[in-house]
Amino acid sequence: MVTSVLFSPLVEQKCHPSVKFAWLPFVAAWFFTLLGSMASAQSIIDLGTITTVLDAATVEQSFSSQDIAASNAATLTDFLADNNCLVLHTGGTGSTANVSIGGYAGACIKVYVDGVLANDPNTGEFDWNAVPLEAIASITIQDTPLLGQEEFAGTIISISTKSFSGRKISFSVQSLSYESNPMDTTFVNFQLQDVVAGTAVKLALGGATAANRFFQQGNKIQQDNGYQGANGMMGWNRFVGNHTIGGSHLASYNRLQVPEGSSAAGVQTTFATTHTVFAELALPVGASRIQLTYDLDSLGYREENESGEIKAATDNQFHHLALQANHKMSPLELGGGSLEPEFSLKGGAILSRFSGGTDSSQAPRRLSLYPSVAVQWQLGPARLQPMAGYLLAWDTRKQSGGGHQLVLHHNMNAALAVSLWEVLSLSAATQNILPTFNQLYWNLAGLEAAQKENGSDSGRILDHGNTGLTAESGYSLRLRFANRFWNQHGQPALFSRILPFTLSAGFSYYRNKIRWVSGQYEGLSYSTLHTENAGAAYYFEAELDSANRFALGGDWNLSYRVQLSLTRSFLLDEAYYGNQIMWVPLLLANSAVTAGYKNWQLAVGYDFTSKRYTSNYNTTYYAPIHLVSCRLVWHYSQNLSFTMEGSNLLDQRYLYHDGYWGPSRSYSLKIKAAF
Repeated sequence: MVTSVLFSPLVEQKCHPSVKFAWLPFVAAWFFTLLGSMASAQSIIDLGTITTVLDAATVEQSFSSQDIAASNAATLTDFLADNNCLVLHTGGTGSTANVSIGGYAGACIKVYVDGVLANDPNTGEFDWNAVPLEAIASITIQDTPLLGQEEFAGTIISISTKSFSGRKISFSVQSLSYESNPMDTTFVNFQLQDVVAGTAVKLALGGATAANRFFQQGNKIQQDNGYQGANGMMGWNRFVGNHTIGGSHLASYNRLQVPEGSSAAGVQTTFATTHTVFAELALPVGASRIQLTYDLDSLGYREENESGEIKAATDNQFHHLALQANHKMSPLELGGGSLEPEFSLKGGAILSRFSGGTDSSQAPRRLSLYPSVAVQWQLGPARLQPMAGYLLAWDTRKQSGGGHQLVLHHNMNAALAVSLWEVLSLSAATQNILPTFNQLYWNLAGLEAAQKENGSDSGRILDHGNTGLTAESGYSLRLRFANRFWNQHGQPALFSRILPFTLSAGFSYYRNKIRWVSGQYEGLSYSTLHTENAGAAYYFEAELDSANRFALGGDWNLSYRVQLSLTRSFLLDEAYYGNQIMWVPLLLANSAVTAGYKNWQLAVGYDFTSKRYTSNYNTTYYAPIHLVSCRLVWHYSQNLSFTMEGSNLLDQRYLYHDGYWGPSRSYSLKIKAAF
């Protein structure tokens, strides 16, 4: 699994991070030196228990709430960054971040929260500040689309917020330095779960504040920005006989002062809330689930002058209602194997509205219907999983001159995954991404152009998007191998126990890539950005993951983690033929070694990102990034722990992109209590 982060609403989708080839021998030497020391250690000391951390060859990677709790992450993007993901913010805590996996980013990454597509219909981005980390039960990153996922775009991140396991109270406070400012960023999180009157209840609250003062070129300090945010979640479920009813309710508020100099000075405020209720029915013929979800995403932007008066204001709102039902049949015997069919039907509606200054326009409404079916057939050591679905979506918008315009979208999803002996897996899938509202209509840009053309705030609104866009589509293939072998006694073989690893290789092809281009459009008297389907792209990726934990006898333990990813993603249109997509590095490497003694843990990590081209012309690039970190954890008791961490200890100055600098050396202190 590999990930990264970028931001750019006005260029084609970008991707992920990695390592320069000149460092490959160093990384390989370090890796094999570590393995050699482990092998030699076996003849010198008693390895004791060897705990294999890495799962076998599957089509997904999962993280539990225990994995999240064991990390020092304060936010969801922090946790992903700790797991082979480069997170590029646009100016500090709370700012826009865009995760990329395997060369995909932006609208190419689909995020599902409790089974519902959660990407912003306007831009295709996901608000990574919206879900409190303490509320997450599990995170799953999937290479192959699963049942009910109506859009597939390179990869899927599924977040589950419903998990209950008896009474638990936890509280954490984390303070960290950003750039040269000591302890100017603070995170607070609280979690409570209990059973009240037969109903399991989980409550999570989080808050953050940050000055976000950071260095620019020439060591100029940016001070006119800051961030305050809060989020919360309540989940509940109740058993009614053999059935379960429950729900989750999330809300988040983010207030970000936009840095002056990187864009027009202003304040961006985001409010989001999600409410889900569900019923799970245990029937003689299988299990059924019915779920209803409502989302509200509201974004307000205020641009102020030097005296604090508002010069311009915009507000966008999205209301999303989704109803889904699925049924998983009881296993059937077929051909000496076990067959489990599953059916799903999803319906959804998105209502949106944009406004700016004295003008407002009814943004598009999107309705969708998605039936799908999946089958899992287990025959001895082999497992076969085909899936198919058909997405029908239509947009309706109110035109400024009266009347409505209807735009229809439809595509077919299909996937097939085959695995053998938990060692080898092969998956193939189609990839389809619907155009976002920004790409189809882009009302705000039209409004700004109309204001400029007419010299007033009441000019006609021009939509510079392209309502004729078709969905981006293609296919992907992925092969994965895990050295999960057993000896003649049915136990894991020694080599598999000492050095578990997974190797994978993937290939994807996209046609009809949606691009933002500049030029004359629809008879306008000036050049403007607009969208079009243009060109195609290839993605190649190879990954190596290995992790393990050794109990060395007595009170000592040692663990390691190594993740390497090579990505080659390039465009096929004439202007950029064969070039690497901008901001996509060739190689990403993450490694960490952790030594433990009794209730102490010391971890040292190294992350490397290769050069990234600044444009699709591949003429200039950002320098490679080397980050060294160190973490010391003291578990004072079962209920209380203290963590100290240093990041970017070499104090490397590096550019994320477009003039945004990564943070310099920083330190954090965290206290966590659980009862």
